[in-house]
Amino acid sequence: MLDRDLSGHPPLCADRAGSPSPVPVPDREPSLIRPIAAIARFAGLAGAAWLATPQAPASDAQIQLPDLHAVSFPLPGGATLSGLAILYSGIAVCALGILFGLWQYFQTRRLPVHPCMADVSDTIWETCKTYLLQQGRFLIGLWGLIALCIAY
Repeated sequence: MLDRDLSGHPPLCADRAGSPSPVPVPDREPSLIRPIAAIARFAGLAGAAWLATPQAPASDAQIQLPDLHAVSFPLPGGATLSGLAILYSGIAVCALGILFGLWQYFQTRRLPVHPCMADVSDTIWETCKTYLLQQGRFLIGLWGLIALCIAY
């Protein structure tokens, strides 16, 4: 079999029946130049976009919230709903969602489970717990390093 076809490209892979596969055989190691160049182009475009946008000095302390008693929203039928009523109804929906989630959680906890499935579940739990503890230690160290850099 030839190392290259008539166009100078490497031959296509052949399956067991001998017909060529559309996947070419790589003839060299993959290069990191293209991904690095793509990342550099993206960073350059993002930096240019950031520099092109006007920056306004603002923080969360400067946000002015409207008086929720003074704001009203029209409902179908001509009635209105105050901003405070919308806020309280949103809090009520959140509380109902929490209660529903707890109800479902306790229902699921009471279901029977096969011992093998319980072992798999325990293994997954311990793996996730170990991972989260390790990530937490890493983030605490990273935040400490950032705090040192800011303080310096």
